[in-house]
Amino acid sequence: MVRLDVSSAERFGFSSNTTQHSADDGHDHGADVPGASPFLWELPPTWVEMPKAQFREINLQPAGNPELQCYMTILSGDGGGVAANLNRWRGQLGLGPADDASFDSLPTTSLFRGVAQVLELEGTFSGMGGEPLENYAMIGVILLTPQFTVTVKMTGPKEKVAAERGRFDAFIASLGVEGQTERPASDPGEDPNGAGELSYAMPEGWMAQAPKGMRIINLNATPNTQCYLITMPGAAGGLLANLNRWRGEVGYADFTQADAEALPTVSVLGEEVYLLEVSGDYQGMGGVSGEDQTLLGVCKIGEEQSSFIKMVGPRSEVAEQKANFIAFLASLEN
Repeated sequence: MVRLDVSSAERFGFSSNTTQHSADDGHDHGADVPGASPFLWELPPTWVEMPKAQFREINLQPAGNPELQCYMTILSGDGGGVAANLNRWRGQLGLGPADDASFDSLPTTSLFRGVAQVLELEGTFSGMGGEPLENYAMIGVILLTPQFTVTVKMTGPKEKVAAERGRFDAFIASLGVEGQTERPASDPGEDPNGAGELSYAMPEGWMAQAPKGMRIINLNATPNTQCYLITMPGAAGGLLANLNRWRGEVGYADFTQADAEALPTVSVLGEEVYLLEVSGDYQGMGGVSGEDQTLLGVCKIGEEQSSFIKMVGPRSEVAEQKANFIAFLASLEN
């Protein structure tokens, strides 16, 4: 049972005077307000933050499209258990219940540093007793602990949910809690690059910055040009969805798998991967923007973990640093 007389911070194990600070996304999610939510996240490009609703600690509208919903809910205790929640979601799509064993093989992702199960469904969506909607899809993530249950869902027409999958995965990966270190701090004496098990050669003139949010390698090629590496569990939406997400950040339309396979390749961690280069007015995660920018990016997609490396800056500066970027990619080792 959900207690309505306690704050979400208290349900999550934080005192009621916990305050939240924006995750560098240009939005104030209740910073410096006593009892405000302690949760941090990065708002994906084109997504819109909506007012909180009952049980929705975070309430978003992907792509600003009213047909799409994405929200996070927190319940006290085990919320009835994983199977009960997942079968409730199946029921919302007009599907019958599944047995506990079928849920054991679900893919997993990282949520608040815990292992969360991921359920993907398609069917006729009824939600909370609304008018049935055909050809809908749902992506649901559930993290169960003895103290609380966290669920994050995205629902909408299936083709629109598929188009936003990469941004959904990026949102999941960005979720954190005020005061919680997303990754253990590196020991500069043991790991001068601050990249955990990764090592690399720093191009001449580049400057290392402290890891930030999802960035486990965070560099400045020039004062105005950033280069960084993030990792996500699993395939994180796959190659095409992520390349199209980057294309969208500079106003380009989506392209096809065949278009992606026509891109040039570069060497990253022992594999040849596609190199995306697009220029235009940039609008990235967290509200970061700039006119006449160039984005260089590569995706190394794996079954257990995927790496995304990106350089963004003024067009002329990125052109001068492109060779250094490719050399940096080639130098990465683990």
